[in-house]
Amino acid sequence: MRISFARLLLTLLLVAPAARADFFGGAPACPLNGCTFTGPITAPSATFTGSGTALTVTNNASVGGTLNLAGNMQDALTIDYSALSPPGGASRQIMWSTTLSPSVNTTNIWENDSSFVYLNGPGIANQEINVRHSYLQVNAGATFTTGELYEGSAENLGTMTTNPLTAFEGFFHNTASATAYGFNGLAGYLVNDNTTPGSVGTFALISMGAMQGSGSAPTYDYLIRGGDPKATLAMLGNENIGGLGQPPSTTMLQVDGVDNLSTSTPIYVQNLAGTKLFTVADDGTVQFNGMLVDSTGNITITTPATGTAASYACFTSGGKIISSATAC
Repeated sequence: MRISFARLLLTLLLVAPAARADFFGGAPACPLNGCTFTGPITAPSATFTGSGTALTVTNNASVGGTLNLAGNMQDALTIDYSALSPPGGASRQIMWSTTLSPSVNTTNIWENDSSFVYLNGPGIANQEINVRHSYLQVNAGATFTTGELYEGSAENLGTMTTNPLTAFEGFFHNTASATAYGFNGLAGYLVNDNTTPGSVGTFALISMGAMQGSGSAPTYDYLIRGGDPKATLAMLGNENIGGLGQPPSTTMLQVDGVDNLSTSTPIYVQNLAGTKLFTVADDGTVQFNGMLVDSTGNITITTPATGTAASYACFTSGGKIISSATAC
């Protein structure tokens, strides 16, 4: 049977758009501004332009090359995530799963997630510029038990050499002709409008838990390590060393010992040469500049480096201090 070209063209125009596209072997035509795709998308590369939400995908999108977005990529999702299967699972809205397998030694740098912002003039940016922004809101009636605005973890099954792994690294480069008000490696503060005492149980800008696992302790274990000799540890509040309690409001420095023995020194001061200058032991013994006051009040003149008694300072019944070769 012979069909004229005109009749064939008329037939194609009357069928559904999707069928026409399938007939010609292509996808249905769709403008890319505000376009919605309901199935998997696979493309060697893709570019989407527009204002607002330039691309909406309700299932999966797989781009083998580069995905360029000239507009915004937004996800406004409301979901009952308690229905995850299996229970205790995790929902990752954005996830990069990358396996690196260098065939030879390499000095290349890999950044799995990068964000770059460049600020030009001549206008002045009078409000904050957030290269990364994270926000959590616990609404009335909801109960929050645990979580992090940022979580980073690493598991070592091999060998890590040369440099330590840094969970967060921030550095600031002020060029030769530039000026800056300052740079905070970590900054935070509490805003509490509830006047009820104890409405906020604990606020810790830096919090370190006890070591877990059955392995040996690190050779050096620091909460804060300052490698710059010009750096200063300055604070307006009080400080507690050796305990996690809050010192009395009138006490600026509280030091808690580990036991009640003379061999334990919660305070130990030495000079650059390593010579012991001042110590306070847990039994109450105080030694400074060659003088030792024991827990009973006896004063001994000692050799500072070793603490060995050289002579004794004894009080007479008349209140005078005399030197003696033996203990008082």
